Amino acid sequence: INDTKRALKLLKVMGHPSKQDFIKMIKGGTLKNCEVTEDDVKRMFDIWVADVEAIKGKSTRKTPDRVINSIVALPAEILEKNKIVTLDIDIFFTNKLPFLLSLSQAIILNTVQHLTDRKKNSLLAAITLICNLYYRRGFLVKYINADNEFAHLKPDLLTIGIYMNICAANEHIPAIERRIRVFKERHRAIRHGLPYACIPKLMVIELNNYIAHFLNDLPTKGGFSMNISPGAIVTGLTIDYNKYCKLEFGAYVQTHEENAPRNSMQKFGSHCSRPITWSIIWILFHEPEYR
Repeated sequence: INDTKRALKLLKVMGHPSKQDFIKMIKGGTLKNCEVTEDDVKRMFDIWVADVEAIKGKSTRKTPDRVINSIVALPAEILEKNKIVTLDIDIFFTNKLPFLLSLSQAIILNTVQHLTDRKKNSLLAAITLICNLYYRRGFLVKYINADNEFAHLKPDLLTIGIYMNICAANEHIPAIERRIRVFKERHRAIRHGLPYACIPKLMVIELNNYIAHFLNDLPTKGGFSMNISPGAIVTGLTIDYNKYCKLEFGAYVQTHEENAPRNSMQKFGSHCSRPITWSIIWILFHEPEYR
């Protein structure tokens, strides 16, 4: 290990030559009285994999792949038999942050939204967004099951044709309560796998979005289709291994900075290291701060 550290130091001293040039220089004896051997260099690249500083300084932006829309067609019999949608909704908390969770019966689609507050307007806006998601695919949300916390929304929802069924006092909706438990279990499992002592608010929010995304991308037990996932039924999008299954949540990557000035000599140049978070539109978010 000490020999590989010596090789890494020499790589930096020499101004980060390419791997091939560096090995060629050591192997050919170009550098006199050098204690670093060819095996030390190869072990160095095996341990550190890549010269991160060279990646930041030398990499150029590649032309992105052409966006291809691969929308899955919704079978007519599914829409015909399940056009009317019933939702179970509830609010749960993660690290004191409120989230609105909805679960559709039969389709078994999960949606989760971070709430800035629990006021009437915020809840109505969140529920409207959920209904529009189904409406774009031809489904119609007609019934919503909720607890007493949502009772004040009943008149407003009724004006747009949605009937809200409020359960009795001190009672809850079993299906949504069980789904909240699933979210919290998966959140804790992923959180324990992260190497950070604490995570910012943004990562907490995106972790719940990440969980919902993968729950929706697999056919669900109890759903009306064992071949098409809930996400594909409602959004028409299917999961792609090359896009969504290569990296774990919270992994560090080298990303291109669009706003960085070209040919700038500032630190990190046009690339920087950042943890991957998750978004509902599946993009890399801005840099979260770590304490």
